Amino acid sequence: MSEMHIPQVGETDQVQIERTERAQSAIRSGLFHVTRVGPQQWTVKNGDKLPYAVSLEGKTWVCTCMDFRQRGPEVRCKHIEGVRLSEAAQNQSIQENHKEDLMDQNQTTAKESLTDRVDRILWELRQPLDMSRVKRRQAPGSGTVPFLEGFDVIERANAIFGFAWSFELINEPVIVRWQKKILIWNQQERRKIPQVDAIGVAQTEEVGIVYITGKVTVDLGGKLYSHADLGRCIFTGDTPEALDMALAGSATDCLKRCFRQCGSQFGNDLYDKE
Repeated sequence: MSEMHIPQVGETDQVQIERTERAQSAIRSGLFHVTRVGPQQWTVKNGDKLPYAVSLEGKTWVCTCMDFRQRGPEVRCKHIEGVRLSEAAQNQSIQENHKEDLMDQNQTTAKESLTDRVDRILWELRQPLDMSRVKRRQAPGSGTVPFLEGFDVIERANAIFGFAWSFELINEPVIVRWQKKILIWNQQERRKIPQVDAIGVAQTEEVGIVYITGKVTVDLGGKLYSHADLGRCIFTGDTPEALDMALAGSATDCLKRCFRQCGSQFGNDLYDKE
């Protein structure tokens, strides 16, 4: 990842300073929820609003919000600044803990024999899921469903398997598109009804779903164990950004579903309906 540099007062004009201060305020108040969805891709959810997609293309930051579209890359919007601030804070925390963690890991690795390592991995996989890792999202219709975030699954895999694992796509992504009626809430009928134009024709929007098949391979004592599964992600719109986000989301979903087969540590218990 490119080094995250937090703007200083002497380096930006008043407009940029204002955007940075807005991002800092939103982060402190808990309004911004920044989620990494790819190597250089994030989503930024501002309160109850739909999330914006932020990406780093080379050295250029891009956001799907109206502020960025109007001003372009010369002024980074508050969502981009939110990502930069979050990444900077995370990197600082990682740097502070890296030396101590590396020493602990080296000591553990030196002491472990091959059998001990396999036994430790199996023991960790049998442990119950730490529910503080579980997040919740809105389910279709009403209610919420529990899930593990992609970065959390990756961090847990690194902790358990010691980086001796890999994820790869088995085939090309499959993209399916169709037209969906736009529904709006009708207060009088107290239900959603199709949105129509001036002559009564129902309005539609393009939606789609991306399917990705992949597999996770874990090296245990020189023996490779693989788990394959299918990831999916729905998107709305016909823009490159919408498709790009769906591809990243589908790959993340596939990764999580592959690891789910390893048991409780990767959220398999979350699918227990009883």
